[in-house]
Amino acid sequence: LDGFAGPGVYVGGEDGSPVIALQTAVEHKLREYFKEIMFFFIEKDPNRAKILTQVLKKRFPTLPKNIKYGVQGAEFAPTLEQVLNELEKQEARLAPTFAFLDPFGFSGFPMELIGRMMRNDKCEVLITFMVGFVRRFLDELREPVLNALFATQEWKKALNIGDSDKRLRFLLDLYERQLRNIGGAKHVRSFGMIGPHDQLIYYLVYGTKHWKGLEVMKQAMLK
Repeated sequence: LDGFAGPGVYVGGEDGSPVIALQTAVEHKLREYFKEIMFFFIEKDPNRAKILTQVLKKRFPTLPKNIKYGVQGAEFAPTLEQVLNELEKQEARLAPTFAFLDPFGFSGFPMELIGRMMRNDKCEVLITFMVGFVRRFLDELREPVLNALFATQEWKKALNIGDSDKRLRFLLDLYERQLRNIGGAKHVRSFGMIGPHDQLIYYLVYGTKHWKGLEVMKQAMLK
């Protein structure tokens, strides 16, 4: 599940996350052992969703029978909420899901919704947490967004932390804690992504309920 999928290709021609994900599955040495691998790409911008559809059709004119994908031009949160509502009506559960949430900013992926998804078995998340944005924009105008992001008002304590680095650490620790408390993640690990000038750009926050997932993610990040 790619909640903020983008157009599939960047301005410089680099592949976007949907292309990378599909290509990885196609080439994976264990692919044939899976009954079905389903990719669900959600992109709220209609033009980007249209471009993504075209890019995927061009790059993957044919796919192995056990790999399928869908593109939906819609916002992530209401789309996932609708999916979960339908499953509950059918008394069904979400299939084992790896959810990649890579927004630009910090709105549109409320913690309560992430928790609701992760209450299903074998669901895990990798989230781009733009903690620098959060640190800079702690104010009353964004209070509803921040309340949804953390599912608590504890973030307000950061307003009294003068040291910028300590404030950042507080916000990251709070987000990780909420991923455990609300999301039910037993293992949470954050990876700081550093830019070309040694500046922290954002954190990738990974949450899973199984130690094996953590082990594999740590290996991937080290690589």
